[in-house]
Amino acid sequence: MATAQPVPPYLPACSSASQQDFQSGWKAGDGFELTAAYVKEDALPSAIPGFVLGGIALLGFCLTFAAVLLSLCCCCCKRRTGGGSVKKGHDTAQQQQVPPSRRRQRLASRHGRAFWALLALLALATVGVGIWGLVETLSKTDSIASDFWELVADTRTQVDGTAQAIQDLQSGAASLARAAQQLASNEQAAAAALGGSSEQAIATLVAAGGAADSAASQLDPVLNFLNNSVDQALGDLQSRFEGTTMAVQDTWRYVAAAVLYGLLIVLSLSAPLGCWFGTWPRLTALLVALLWLCVTLLMAVGTGALRAVGNASGDACLFAESYVLETATAKLAGSEWQDTALRMLRFYLGLDPAPQTNNPELAPLLAWLPSDAAATVQTVYGGLPALESQVTQLYELSQQAGAQAKLGSAVTGAIQQSSSAVTLVTTALDDLLRLASTNNSDRIYHGAKEYICCELQGSAHALWVSWTVAGCLGLVLALLCSARLVRAAMTAYKSVREQPSGPEDPYPAWGSQRNDELVSRPRMAELPPYEAHQQFASAGAYAAEPTAPPLPVRQAEPAGLPVEPTPEGAVTGGKKLHGAQQ
Repeated sequence: MATAQPVPPYLPACSSASQQDFQSGWKAGDGFELTAAYVKEDALPSAIPGFVLGGIALLGFCLTFAAVLLSLCCCCCKRRTGGGSVKKGHDTAQQQQVPPSRRRQRLASRHGRAFWALLALLALATVGVGIWGLVETLSKTDSIASDFWELVADTRTQVDGTAQAIQDLQSGAASLARAAQQLASNEQAAAAALGGSSEQAIATLVAAGGAADSAASQLDPVLNFLNNSVDQALGDLQSRFEGTTMAVQDTWRYVAAAVLYGLLIVLSLSAPLGCWFGTWPRLTALLVALLWLCVTLLMAVGTGALRAVGNASGDACLFAESYVLETATAKLAGSEWQDTALRMLRFYLGLDPAPQTNNPELAPLLAWLPSDAAATVQTVYGGLPALESQVTQLYELSQQAGAQAKLGSAVTGAIQQSSSAVTLVTTALDDLLRLASTNNSDRIYHGAKEYICCELQGSAHALWVSWTVAGCLGLVLALLCSARLVRAAMTAYKSVREQPSGPEDPYPAWGSQRNDELVSRPRMAELPPYEAHQQFASAGAYAAEPTAPPLPVRQAEPAGLPVEPTPEGAVTGGKKLHGAQQ
């Protein structure tokens, strides 16, 4: 949202922005404001892609984690009902031993080799990018908070120094006015005691005392503005946020970056390995779910929030001057120091020329003095060298032998007080001129713009690049691992559905035997009853299971006995059996 008045910005050499960017952005209605409307209309739209990708990754985490929980629930239900009970050490619903031959078969086809090669490359690339992102995050955020608070502290030091110089000027002017009043009441006696050359000096001192006191009292609006507005705002900002942000920079950023990128690196290796070996399917699914969660944070924070911060800092680099001037105009409307503050801002932003004065070094100070005080300050400053000379002359005359006895203690003390007051006023004016100079103000102004345009915007962009690359690689890797888990689950489910269930089935529970045994062993229904029983009893995993008694063998009948009729094809008669035994 554009501000009311365009102010050409100062762009440091380290910034990638230009005055053409400012002009084109101003014409397009761009701007910068610390308001909810700006965040909603300008900052958030740039973060939408990252939030969308983060939402997709969060959905992947929810589905994968829900599948793990559902599998655990099903396993617990089977164990409680006894339908899935197996002997200890063979609960392959949690641990499935995939034989090497089965893993070698995955590389038999061209598509299988391409899939596993892509998965391996993505895992290694994600690990490498994770290490780079960790280093980039720690290096780019190493001093971003401390530099900001150093800038705030430097600004506050300048404000406090200016306020102290104004207070010293007022104190010196008040002391000079009191000394001038004391001399004015004893002007003739002092001139007679000090000689004819002192009369002009006393008259100059008396006139300067009243002018200095009037000029100092007219600086009250400036002093109130510095103390009650600028210094208080900076102090509140430091007390509210400095401790928290410095704790983040000194401690918590290391913890957050190490945890996030450490998990990404570990999961990028363990999740593909779990998919390859297939030994712990539930654990592998949990690892993939955690990988989805890491991707969610990388996308939402990196691709989303950091992108918004980068765009906002870019707008602040171009439109900070316009925003500050408009905000000051709105906030100071109706206040006693509105004209003074706006005049100062416009001068230091280069919108208004320096005030006309016979002393060019006084121009920056006159730029933020009230109009009625500017002329008085010019008069005092212009007559200050002559005043110092006259006061020095009076002080030297008062120190001559016998002069103090003629002047009296009151006049002597007034002359000494005026000498100290003139020294204090001179020092205070020199401090004010130094603090108000454009060289000193430009140091703070240019430092603030360099922090916004270079450090803040550059760090946000660098972090956005590293976090986005790591998030995209992690997203693809998590997607491939999830696809592999889904295919493995469908294959296992298909094998269980094809396996007949019944009392004679030695593998009643899903996952109760290894996949290679399910494929290699003949089914019980295809074997004669006796052989099926023998194979069931000789199986290593079921050696302790109760077995049925062997089938009874029909005994031979004595020869000569009548033979009962039997079905066709059966063994008949004692003679045939006797012959077979022979």
